[in-house]
Amino acid sequence: MAQWLSSIVAMVACAISLGALFVSRRQAGVAAEQLAVATRQAETAKQAYHHARQISHSQATVNFVERFLGLIRGGKKFDDPEWSFEFWSLYTIEFYFFHNDMIPDFMYRLWMKDLAFIYLESEDAWESHERYLKDFQMSYDEMHEFFDSIKGIAMSHRADQASRARAVERFVGDWKGKFADDPAKR
Repeated sequence: MAQWLSSIVAMVACAISLGALFVSRRQAGVAAEQLAVATRQAETAKQAYHHARQISHSQATVNFVERFLGLIRGGKKFDDPEWSFEFWSLYTIEFYFFHNDMIPDFMYRLWMKDLAFIYLESEDAWESHERYLKDFQMSYDEMHEFFDSIKGIAMSHRADQASRARAVERFVGDWKGKFADDPAKR
């Protein structure tokens, strides 16, 4: 009788083990399905983030261009302190957005090529900009260094527009690259 009882206990234990195996296998299947759903949701969220970022970049770019065109509509007035403040404030905000990766790099490089030309086109431009930059130098020294370098490129490539454009492109890309690995430097 003891042998018979131990056989029944063994069969019950085997049945419980098979049941537990079946439940475990089913749980593994459910977990795999949940992982697949979570992976799809993560990919969808990532795509939504990138789409929202593109829209944000586009809106910022359009706003900057509209503001720039509104400012220069009546000509560049670097001798007018109020106009100069608005003009250089725009460049400050654009720099901040560039520095923090909130506008497309290619647009910012284009704007900096234009700024290099403005420095050459108007004798008052750099003097006006430098006065403005000195007010922010203590709190945002990178900005002063950056624009000083753009001015240096403009002056050293004064005679060759293509060379100046390439130098500005290279400088802006290299400058941005300094911060790519360490957002804390921004």
